[in-house]
This record gives sequence, C-alpha cells and structure tokens, in this order.
Amino acid sequence: MDNWFNYSKPQENGNKVYVRWMILTNEQGQGIQVLGKNGLSCNASPYHKEDIENTDYSWQLGKPKHTYLNIDYAQMGVGGDNSWGLICHPEFRLTNKKYKYRYQVNAIGF
Repeated sequence: MDNWFNYSKPQENGNKVYVRWMILTNEQGQGIQVLGKNGLSCNASPYHKEDIENTDYSWQLGKPKHTYLNIDYAQMGVGGDNSWGLICHPEFRLTNKKYKYRYQVNAIGF
C-alpha cells in the first residue's frame, strides 16, 4: 500500500520508470525479483486495473487482498500544463509503433 495514493476518483498511480530491478515479497520474505537490463516501467498496485477504472470513489475499492504487478517498457506521461487540455511534452510521448524489451523474473525466499 505504500505505492498507492487515494485520489478521490481512483486512477492508476505509483508507476516507476527506469527500473533496473524490483523485489516484491510477502511477510515471510518469499516473492519475486524482476530484472530489466535497460530499465523498465513498473507498477505494483493493490487493486486490479479494471476495478480502478470501474469505481467512482477510492473508498469503494475496499481492503486490498492481492498485489498486481504491471511491467512495461515505458509509459507515456500525462499532460496538465493547462488544466489537462494539452497532451504531455514531446520528450514524454511514446511515438514508436513497436517496442521491444526484456525482463527476467526470479523466485526468491523459497
């Protein structure tokens, strides 16, 4: 839950970019390690993406029961320079049609 921010209207948040490694574990230290040689875009969320999109208020999501991991090559930035009318700055846009990336997932603590 340290990665989640309760906006009044639920929305994806907590994404990290240029991630070369991350570890997700339970209370017993068991979990996974994700390695990305050239940096990844990652998010560990306590809620499923569909639940976030289909809920009007954060309090309606309830108590988290799982962790949902999203691993991408990159994520386009948000706009907001003029009350959300403009798209993001050119350096934060994803303009290619195809992207290739690799990552490795290792079990840890078992």
